[in-house]
Amino acid sequence: MKRITVVLGLAALMAAVIAGPVSAQAVTETSKETFHLSNAVQDCDGGESVVESIARVVVHTTTDENGGIHSFVNLSLHGVTATDANGETVHFVAHEHFGGYELEVPRTGTSTNTVRIISSSPSDNRLITTFFHFTVNANGELTSQTYDVTVECRG
Repeated sequence: MKRITVVLGLAALMAAVIAGPVSAQAVTETSKETFHLSNAVQDCDGGESVVESIARVVVHTTTDENGGIHSFVNLSLHGVTATDANGETVHFVAHEHFGGYELEVPRTGTSTNTVRIISSSPSDNRLITTFFHFTVNANGELTSQTYDVTVECRG
């Protein structure tokens, strides 16, 4: 499951650094990408399935008149269904949002990620949430950092 979180997190962070040219005016850009994604998903019983999905990423950035980049990234997975080793149907739903501000300093960023693995078996449902936040002050010092992962097996 770490692979899914890492893949989604890296996609959001890579997208967040996309910026338009620095100018005296604010410049706003929006881009949309769709691509195929393959992930190994582990259910609450320890079984693993490979799921194929379509990932949709929307990146919206505004470069302000000072060269600061305000980024908002949304990533979601759609149409994900697989069959695990026991023949159970597994549905996989994921959504990630990243928002932040980047200038050389100060900087801030927040990422939330929710992944649901829903099985046709009542005991295999799994909910994974991650939260990440950081703040760097005008002196370049990290003043705040939070990282939290919660994994729940729900019947």
